[in-house]
Amino acid sequence: MMQVFPSNLPSTPSSQLTLEFEKYIGELLAQHLEQLDFDHQRTETIEEAVHQMRGAMTSMNLRVYLIENAPLEDRTRHIVELKAAVNELSEAINKLMERVHPPETPRLPANLTH
Repeated sequence: MMQVFPSNLPSTPSSQLTLEFEKYIGELLAQHLEQLDFDHQRTETIEEAVHQMRGAMTSMNLRVYLIENAPLEDRTRHIVELKAAVNELSEAINKLMERVHPPETPRLPANLTH
């Protein structure tokens, strides 16, 4: 918290230096708090992305297993569902990229389906 001095005190080099120092410390504290907020938001974004990607990867692993072990007539259905899981993962990656990069930052979309 910044200390406020009475205005009727004479301004000496020492008191001016103290005021400047307190202002500087206040600015540093504000920057630190902004960084903490940014770090918290980044952590939440990463946790959400990992959760979405883990679900898609689990689904893809299951579909690969089913394609390898299912009767021939069921494999087409599992391939279609595997492609849907790949698209889900691609969408999760694109959403993460949108949150991580500002909209004006050019980037290539993740397209894992081709």
